[in-house]
Amino acid sequence: MKQNLIIRIKNNLFLSEDKSLLYFQRSYSNGIEFSSNKISKIILTTLNNKSAYKDVVDELVLKLGILKKHVTMALDKMLESGILEIYNSKVIKTKYIERYERQLGFFDSCSPVVNFSDNIKRQEKLKNTHILIIGIGGIGNYAALSYAAMGIGTITLIDGDRVEVSNLSRQILYRDDSIGALKTKIAAEELKKVNPACKVNAHQKYINSQNNLDDILKQLKKIDFVFISADQPKLLPYWVDELAINYKFSFMSCSYQTYTGFVGPIIKPKEKRLRAIGKHKAQFVKEQPLHVIKTNQNFKHPSTSASNAVLANVAVLESIKFILKLGNVNILEKRAVFDLKTLTISYEENLN
Repeated sequence: MKQNLIIRIKNNLFLSEDKSLLYFQRSYSNGIEFSSNKISKIILTTLNNKSAYKDVVDELVLKLGILKKHVTMALDKMLESGILEIYNSKVIKTKYIERYERQLGFFDSCSPVVNFSDNIKRQEKLKNTHILIIGIGGIGNYAALSYAAMGIGTITLIDGDRVEVSNLSRQILYRDDSIGALKTKIAAEELKKVNPACKVNAHQKYINSQNNLDDILKQLKKIDFVFISADQPKLLPYWVDELAINYKFSFMSCSYQTYTGFVGPIIKPKEKRLRAIGKHKAQFVKEQPLHVIKTNQNFKHPSTSASNAVLANVAVLESIKFILKLGNVNILEKRAVFDLKTLTISYEENLN
């Protein structure tokens, strides 16, 4: 049954100072101890030289001079402990593994599996995921880039802006020759270069009402997750919150004010609503007079490429953990507040 399987070591390895223990490091603070002796050296040397499960077993039987069943029992124990992993060489293509191998290792460190094929299923889930990004500015640029690189299958972009000179210092997908072009068009072209397998839809449009957004959603195939990075209109997250119930998608927002960043909350459909944890804030936004709204729309928010990258990528990582169910999601129904001036993080569970 295991003749088509590839077996390999999946942890970094250290030898103790007295050379009596091997330490397989799963993370910075977590690892597995293993006796360092002649037998372990033979096993590791064999695993480094061969990859086919059958070949590894045959060579260990020969070198160790023990029964095959004892070798397989030892390998099974190492698989169960998380030192080794296996996958089917006929099912998983080598190039596919090579492209995503490092991030699959990260997924496994967050939520370990014995069979590498189960880890591949996580990548397949990303391939079958459709993410809608509203706003392709500073935050949206980096979020879209990371989603594409990580293998999200379909990304839909919504933004009505054209590229301006001021965008070039903080929005990574645009270049000098992009000035004047539609942001969604340029972003879609660049994302396809990052990952040709990613399908990218571009909608050059401003969202100015809940009905307006509803019309766009009706045109799209099923959306799994919505990432809000547009700073206008201020009620946009609450419109998304309302539509999430009917369209059954989860969503989150990511934004900033000078050196303070806001990541989350992630909200599931048909569970605790954004309007419940931020209802007073929504009412406050609704009550702003026109001259205040116009002033805010004309204000140029301080922003840097570095701060955008930090906030967007933390948001993407949390959303990927949520989509794949990788351990604890820190911003589920709460918001992380980053003070980029002091590098401190706090959490808000009530946005009122």
